[in-house]
Amino acid sequence: MYIKVSILIFLFVLISGFSIAQNVDVETLLELQEHRNPIEQKGLTFITNTAGPICIALPAGLFISGVISKDNSQKQAALKMGVSLAVSEGITYSLKSIVHRNRPYESYPFITPASVQGNYSFPSGHTSAAFATATSLSLSYPKWQVIVPVYTWATLVGYSRCYLGVHYPSDVLAGALVGASSAYLSHVGQKILSKNHNHRHVDPEPYLIDN
Repeated sequence: MYIKVSILIFLFVLISGFSIAQNVDVETLLELQEHRNPIEQKGLTFITNTAGPICIALPAGLFISGVISKDNSQKQAALKMGVSLAVSEGITYSLKSIVHRNRPYESYPFITPASVQGNYSFPSGHTSAAFATATSLSLSYPKWQVIVPVYTWATLVGYSRCYLGVHYPSDVLAGALVGASSAYLSHVGQKILSKNHNHRHVDPEPYLIDN
């Protein structure tokens, strides 16, 4: 009896929490829509459109630079960014196909998007890609000169998705979490593989031969 009551209470809290979050999502989008203006919309449309090109150009450019300068650390950083992006995209589109959350304007006709997007809403693919790239680059080059610009850009990409009315704030938060987590896991995984590789290739100590 106690277990059944506990389960009912848990389900009630879960459903209530989801309802509250949904209300906050919608209210936030309406607030952004009310204060939308042509200049900001144009700027944030530009930023949202940089997600794909930058996420591809950064690792590609870093890898080419590493090849030209024969810098293995640059090539490894580029490969890690590529893996992070691939993992992030895989998780993102798996969640989209499982959750099947409609876009805000599909569920709420009073929300007017700046553009119509394809596929499902949760989580935000633009945001997950941006945060995967930003986190991976920051882990490879942990300097404020790198961290501040890339995370500012990633945050603006996420904000632009809400401002343009194509994603709920919770979509963006989930996308940021997926992207950052993917990059961190890829970073840790590469370190483990590199450590194991170096351990296997350590030269054994030469035998001491007594005269």
